Amino acid sequence: MMVDNVTLPLAMRSNLLSLNDISNQMSKVQEMLSTGKKVNSAIDDASSYYTAQSLTNAAADLNSLLDAMGQGIQTIQAANIGMETQAVLIAQASGLASKAVEIFASEEENNKLSNIPSTMPPQNLRMNEPLMPHNEIVEENLTDEQKGYMESLNQTLAEIDDVANDASYKGVNLLKENTLSIKFSSNPTSLLVIKGVNSTLKGLGLKEANWLTMVDVQKTMEELTDATNRLRAQMSQIGNYYAIVTNRESFTQNLINILEEGADKLTLADMNEVSAEYLSLQTAQRLAINSLSLAAQSARSVLIPFAAQQIYAENQTEKADKTAVSTQSEEK
Repeated sequence: MMVDNVTLPLAMRSNLLSLNDISNQMSKVQEMLSTGKKVNSAIDDASSYYTAQSLTNAAADLNSLLDAMGQGIQTIQAANIGMETQAVLIAQASGLASKAVEIFASEEENNKLSNIPSTMPPQNLRMNEPLMPHNEIVEENLTDEQKGYMESLNQTLAEIDDVANDASYKGVNLLKENTLSIKFSSNPTSLLVIKGVNSTLKGLGLKEANWLTMVDVQKTMEELTDATNRLRAQMSQIGNYYAIVTNRESFTQNLINILEEGADKLTLADMNEVSAEYLSLQTAQRLAINSLSLAAQSARSVLIPFAAQQIYAENQTEKADKTAVSTQSEEK
C-alpha cells in the first residue's frame, strides 16, 4: 500500500515553521553584520534606501567640486607667495636706491666744492664758458660705485618681473591678469570668478633705472614707494579671494559630512543591537531544535504500541511457521 502524504503532528509542524522563520531572520542579521548596514537594498526599505542614495550622490558631487576648490587654493597660494617675494625684492631695491641717494648727495657735495670759482679762471677755461651745474652728472661721469648700485637695482627689478612670470599654477598666472573660475555647488550662480592682477614691472609702475642725477635716483625711490602701495593693494585683493575659497572649502567639507552622516543614519545598523539580536536568534534556534526533538519523541511514543503489536504478530507467525514445518517432518 502506497502512502501519498505524510501528515505531521501539529507540534512538529509548528516547530518547523518556527525554525524556518528563525533561519530567515538569521540570514538577514548575518548580512547586516557583514555589511554593517540595516538597509542594503530597496527591498529592505525603499524610502530609506533611495533617500540615502540621493544624499550619497549629493555628497559625491560636492566632493568633486571640493577637489577643484583645492586646486584653486593652490593657484591663489602660488600668486600670494609670488607677491610676497616681490615685496621682499622691492624692499631690497628701495634699500639700494636709498644708499644711492646718499652716494649721489656726497658726490654732488664734492662737485660743489670743486666748482667754486677762484679769483683767476683756470687756463683751460674760457671766461665766457658756463660752469656745469652741480646736479647734472652725466652717466659717463658716474663713479663705479654709483654705476654698481644702479646695476644692482636693475637686476633686482628684473627679478621682480621674473617672479611675476613664474608664479603660475597649472597654466594660470594670477599675477599676469589671468582669471580663475571656481564652482562651489551645482547651482550655476554659486561661482567665484577670481580676477588676476598685474604684478609685472609695468603693472607696478616700475621701469629700469637710468640715473644721471640725484633727481633720477629720487624719482626711482618714489616709484618704488608707489609700487609697494600697489603691491599691498593687490595682495589684499588676492588674500580676500583666498579667504573666500578657504571658507567655502571648509563649508563644503562640513556639508559633505552632514550628507554622509544623514545617509548613514538611514542605512547603517547598530552593531551592538544587531550582535545582540543574532545571539538571541541563535538561542531561539537551539530552543526550537530541542522543541522539535521533543515533538518527534512524543510522536514516536504514540507509535510504540502499534510497533509492539506488529512485532508480536510477526513472532507468532514465525512460531506457527516453525510448528507447521515440524509437524510435516514428523508425518513423513
